[in-house]
Amino acid sequence: MGTLAKLNRCFGLKRFSSLVGFVCCCIQPIGALKADYGPEERPEKRPENTPAKRSEKKLVLIHSYDETFRFTGLEDMGIVKAVDRYGSPEHWTITRFYLDSKRRPEPAHIRQNAEEVKRALLKLKPDAIILTDDDAFSTLYLFLRSLKIPISFAGINGRLEDYGYRNGDRNVSGTLESYNIPAAVKVAMKLRPTADSVLITSEPDLTGRALLSDFKTQILNDDALQKAHLKVETSIGTQYEQLQNRLRRVDPDKTIVILAAYFTQRDRNGRYISREEANHWVMENTRFIDIGHVSFQMAEGRLLGFGFSAEEMGYYAARILFNSIHSGEDLGLIPVRQQLPLQLVVNFERAKRLDLQFPFELLSYVQDSQRMYEGTELAP
Repeated sequence: MGTLAKLNRCFGLKRFSSLVGFVCCCIQPIGALKADYGPEERPEKRPENTPAKRSEKKLVLIHSYDETFRFTGLEDMGIVKAVDRYGSPEHWTITRFYLDSKRRPEPAHIRQNAEEVKRALLKLKPDAIILTDDDAFSTLYLFLRSLKIPISFAGINGRLEDYGYRNGDRNVSGTLESYNIPAAVKVAMKLRPTADSVLITSEPDLTGRALLSDFKTQILNDDALQKAHLKVETSIGTQYEQLQNRLRRVDPDKTIVILAAYFTQRDRNGRYISREEANHWVMENTRFIDIGHVSFQMAEGRLLGFGFSAEEMGYYAARILFNSIHSGEDLGLIPVRQQLPLQLVVNFERAKRLDLQFPFELLSYVQDSQRMYEGTELAP
């Protein structure tokens, strides 16, 4: 019996299918050999067997968040790997822009950064663009579509149509984030049978609100969770202290917490709170079962979740971009893909702190969060 079948049978999860991964010779006319070249026009002679110079192309990456944000770094890493593997025969130079919308979610700040990016792009004249996450797509897509160059995207949570995308746009495709929150909640309820409610916390930025809405809808639409009369509460914190105060009031025996927040808030004095500091506070001061939705979150301290790889998302977005460029086919012919999370990831350090014992039949297919990125191999 396969891993997914075991999980379905053990925890009563809905059955979900696995994801199946995914010479031009220039001959100079003889007549040109007789041409009379001036000193600045004469072609440079190359030694025999020296390869011709690769044509230069410009790839622009527009990230929604800042360069220190781990999710952004993993997406960028995947993109660079795909450039190295699929970018030939051209030589691609990469230019990066960061909207910094997690640390600075104010709409005026995001719009100002987006306008600066637009001016820079008109001067740069890129050959292709990759957008990561919602803020970059929502603020720049309509402008970028007018440039009529290939656009790939990674990590979108909201509805593409709400951001200006139209079904049939020719040079656009990419990956949507997708989560299996009900499956993670069911595993959590097996570990904490007394739980009868879920608290979803998030941040006030565009992505945070989209995640909160999506997670709540998934839970309310799951028949098994509704039969269990599971209550759902949501909380959006604009300051770090608000999030701390709400988490302190959680009854760990009754409530499972989904931390949709990426911990990018500031405190009441305007100080930016690092994820390391916030995760350390949660680990030291709470005893509730907490669920993450991206694999690296479990590595940073969340207890469990059906995570996917941000690096793989970036890799796929770049791979389909180059496939389109080299084949000559419109990027829009490649269907938008949902990144399905099929791997249950557990942080065993957090589990030990909570005195949780995982069933033996579950341990055989759990991925240890501390080994998620050792020797990551991305499929061609």
